[in-house]
Amino acid sequence: MGGAHDGKSAVTISRPNYGNISGPMTSFQRQVYALVAQVPRGRVLSYGAVAALLGRPRSARAVGGALSLTPDDLELPWWRVISSSGRISTSPIHHTAQVQRALLEDEGVEFDEGGRIDFERFEWDVAAHYDSTPAPSGNIGASASHRSGLPIGSSS
Repeated sequence: MGGAHDGKSAVTISRPNYGNISGPMTSFQRQVYALVAQVPRGRVLSYGAVAALLGRPRSARAVGGALSLTPDDLELPWWRVISSSGRISTSPIHHTAQVQRALLEDEGVEFDEGGRIDFERFEWDVAAHYDSTPAPSGNIGASASHRSGLPIGSSS
């Protein structure tokens, strides 16, 4: 994993069943998909938060690239990953932004008049999730805090 260890615990997440995926998939893509698969309904993470949780805090664009290559047969809630400004940043060319907004709204996520999501209300609190949930199998190390400075993960 990239990034220096800062003494915080690694985030442990389970790996989804990838089904029959054709073509090569990088380790980073698998890590992105495994983490994004854990984001609960009605919650969001930024591309940068996903990257930081994976121990690669400067790889937000790579997270976006991995999500853009998500295999069609992988049931992944890609729409729960948004820009750090709280906006949808997918391409409007194929109406992806409209689809993403509709999926988020269907889950109860609200947008302000400027099209932004309030991270205070809707960001997935990863640390709280793993403090209250038995640690699943699979380890994707996180060595940095996410965008808001919340400590990432906890384990004993």
